[in-house]
Amino acid sequence: MTLGKSLFMAAFAVLVVLPVSAKGVGSEADEPFALGVEAATTVSGAIAIGNTVLAGLSFDIPAGHPLSIMVKPSVSWMSSGDGGILQVALSATMRFFLIAPFVPEDRQAHWGPFIAGGAAGSWAQQQSGAMLNMVAFGPHVEAGYRLVFGDHGIFLEPAVEWTILYGARLDPSGPTAVTSNGLFVSISAGYRF
Repeated sequence: MTLGKSLFMAAFAVLVVLPVSAKGVGSEADEPFALGVEAATTVSGAIAIGNTVLAGLSFDIPAGHPLSIMVKPSVSWMSSGDGGILQVALSATMRFFLIAPFVPEDRQAHWGPFIAGGAAGSWAQQQSGAMLNMVAFGPHVEAGYRLVFGDHGIFLEPAVEWTILYGARLDPSGPTAVTSNGLFVSISAGYRF
């Protein structure tokens, strides 16, 4: 089984198991599960050297009055002079909504400004030359604002995301250590069920 297939299967397992198990994790305020679509681009550095565009999904699973678990699978592309780099990534963070301490327990509080921290893993393939594969893991942090329209329904979410990845480029002669980081600006739109 290739590394790409392994990462895909792991991401699929997370996306199936977490939403099913989240039904018993909700807060007293019955915070809604949120599903979104994300688009992002780098503003500084890059996950893979150069400017990167990213598209992905977001699964926000309630974990209490101020907290939720955010799982984001994504695909990104970085073009270069002789080809490009395709990357598949999965991040998981614990999100804290800053307004929640000021909202009564019996009201929904998963809206407004938030901060989040967790980890990300990625598999990337250089689409030129020797078709090199890269595997990396590292910390992932976010800050943003969730704008909601009613207790359930559509939401918009601008955010800033920063990831540092440590890993290996799998050269034919053996693995080589790699480190990369990127600061992204993103916008997500979705639905709170």
